[in-house]
Amino acid sequence: MAGTGGRADQQGAALANPATESGATFGTGFIVQGVTDRRAVKYYVPHTGTSWNPLAGTSLGLSMRLPYRASSIDSITSKWEAIGDLSFMQQFQQVRFGAQVERMFGGAADMVPRRLRAGAYLGRPGQYALAYEWRGTPRTAKFDFHRNSSHLGGEIVAGKYVALRTGYVWSREHRMAFGIAFGLLARGWRVETSWDVPTGDPGETRWSVGIGFRG
Repeated sequence: MAGTGGRADQQGAALANPATESGATFGTGFIVQGVTDRRAVKYYVPHTGTSWNPLAGTSLGLSMRLPYRASSIDSITSKWEAIGDLSFMQQFQQVRFGAQVERMFGGAADMVPRRLRAGAYLGRPGQYALAYEWRGTPRTAKFDFHRNSSHLGGEIVAGKYVALRTGYVWSREHRMAFGIAFGLLARGWRVETSWDVPTGDPGETRWSVGIGFRG
């Protein structure tokens, strides 16, 4: 992932087994952030996660990331931290809704604060999708979350090989996003790209490209 405003690039890889209706999923991966732009501070982030399906149409997930901050600047200490995510998802035919709580462990809440994410999804696989996501951060009170940003997006699948995406982000900086995925969408290799721009004041343009496989 990269942007014209000088943000750190990311390079990563992940491996996951496919989901099942009654079993569990497991995934692991590794991300290096701050490499291609030659930054003095880099993050090496191994992560792993699993999801269980205790009841029909219901899933519970838990993931853990362990970012290591490595720096060539003497005033910044290189250190390990831990980030945990707990998520819940319920499905009713073509409608899904869920929530996720992210919490920092290890005493570095300034690097990754506690977050709450909730959203809903309406779609028919292989045809269309419409999703909304609310992201909140805590106020001074322990569990008094306020809206940090809202995300609304949609996807249309054009045949078996191409999917078109668009979205809008409400936050301090409003942004419009566009994307395309092409390849074997149902099962096989595919390439995904995205591009988003600010809709108001001048800001950076961001783009990303990735490749994935679905078995």
